[in-house]
Amino acid sequence: MKKKLAIILFASLMFVSGVSAASLWGTYKGNEIVRVLFNGNVVRYKDVPAISLNGRVMIPVSMLKDVGVSYTWDQINKTIILTSSTGQTQTYYPPVTSTPQQPVINNNVSIKSSELKLYSNDGKTFLGTLSTNTYDLDSIFNKYGTYGSSYSLNSITNNYGTYGSDYSIESAYNKYATKPPILTYKGETIFYVTMNKNIKNSITPQQLYDFATSLE
Repeated sequence: MKKKLAIILFASLMFVSGVSAASLWGTYKGNEIVRVLFNGNVVRYKDVPAISLNGRVMIPVSMLKDVGVSYTWDQINKTIILTSSTGQTQTYYPPVTSTPQQPVINNNVSIKSSELKLYSNDGKTFLGTLSTNTYDLDSIFNKYGTYGSSYSLNSITNNYGTYGSDYSIESAYNKYATKPPILTYKGETIFYVTMNKNIKNSITPQQLYDFATSLE
């Protein structure tokens, strides 16, 4: 079954999302190598091959040169600019979830739990704060608030919602989620909020309250 391809930037590589392939062409760093064909011809790689990783096919941007696509890497803006042989240019900006890190915090400064904010994976949908004040309307711990109610569309506690369902790829509770919510501090992503143990730099939904209280 064909899936839509999505360009994803990782360091100096650009990858494409697609269907996974069987291990027919060897492995690279423990991942299955995927053969890439263009107009029936095999696209050769110089150093890094296309691979299957976590159900996605990852193709290094350097391989696109053989199919008429050149690229420029803007290190300052963390942006990749693709140009086709027809002269068309496409600029790609990395997703907000590209490099989650724990915040660098001055030990002499107390963090307010309300400064920890939850967003959808793309950073566009606000999902509440970690305010430990259970009367705070924006707190995910307010069972009657917009972001803490089990009936709210933008709540990770809604078992039938996009962000709380066991089946949504954007849910914090889906053990196989590929686009879980993110936890941010002053605009920087610090954790993925997910039950998926394969995702690094993550925190489970059950750990959020303890994490919030530990900072105050």
